[in-house]
Amino acid sequence: MAQLERDEPTRQLRTLANDAAELWSPSLGHVLLAVASAVRDCACVLREPSGAILPSASPLHRTPSTNAFGDTQHSLDLRTDAIFWEALRATGQLAQGSSEEASEPQSLGGSEYCAAWDPLDGSSVVDAGFAVGSIVGIWHGAELLGRCGADQAAACYAVYGPRTSLVVAARCITDGAVRVHEYALGGECWQRTRTDVRLTGEADALPPRFVAPSNARACADNPPYKRLLHSWLDQRLTIRYSGACVPDVHHVLTKGSGVFCCPSSPSTPSKLRLLFEAAPMAFIVEAAGGASMDGTGSSLLLQKIMSAEQRTAVCMGSSTQVEACREAMCFDSQAPA
Repeated sequence: MAQLERDEPTRQLRTLANDAAELWSPSLGHVLLAVASAVRDCACVLREPSGAILPSASPLHRTPSTNAFGDTQHSLDLRTDAIFWEALRATGQLAQGSSEEASEPQSLGGSEYCAAWDPLDGSSVVDAGFAVGSIVGIWHGAELLGRCGADQAAACYAVYGPRTSLVVAARCITDGAVRVHEYALGGECWQRTRTDVRLTGEADALPPRFVAPSNARACADNPPYKRLLHSWLDQRLTIRYSGACVPDVHHVLTKGSGVFCCPSSPSTPSKLRLLFEAAPMAFIVEAAGGASMDGTGSSLLLQKIMSAEQRTAVCMGSSTQVEACREAMCFDSQAPA
């Protein structure tokens, strides 16, 4: 047995560091390694004992401040945001940064890229022990506004759950293709756990097994969304909605099929912001062979980012399933002003 163990070839594990050195440009690889470092530090903060205290009940998690959008800020939002600012500033590659907690663009001292991020997607469900995430979009150049999601050089999201995962979509210098890889944090090392993540065409032709209907309150005055939700129930599909965009979209990518849907209605608009959440997540989903849709029926990657406050209806996942959501997604844009 000892001889067999010695003769068995050792499986070569790819790491994020390998890919940063071999797949992406040196400057982009440097930025993505900084994002991974920030995610590792955020994972440690989230696993501190104080991280389990109910935000609404604990002074440790409540602050007297709100962000520029009027959202109450908890200490976990601010602590994770500070980690991202520090890590990305240290790269020397970024001209400008903007976060959901500090949305006014700030100089970061570099010139090649600019970045926008949501440091803690789903902070309201941290106390329940649900998975939460971080989202980062990276653009070439020195300006964020006036750009489209399709202009991104790379985008990534982290999932903080039973394990800490990082999903990266970036253009490879070897063939120019945007590929999506998944990494898991083990100690100090990010090991690649899935290569070329794809939403499979075979599954796309069938009804999705899993659906994530966000903003369900919009059903009250968005009848097509109400019909869509009931049709999913009639098909006995499994609803997996956690209250956070990142783990719900990650579930779709992990299973290879499904849809995350967040329409608007006249009384209940979507809260998702194009710059910090929708554009980066759509970049990843479309790079994996899926589709995205905004409230006009167009790809989220084509919507121009005019302000950090810009919100949008969001649908992303398997292309056939996204198309099935079109009537619900476009209802609010057709409603009388």
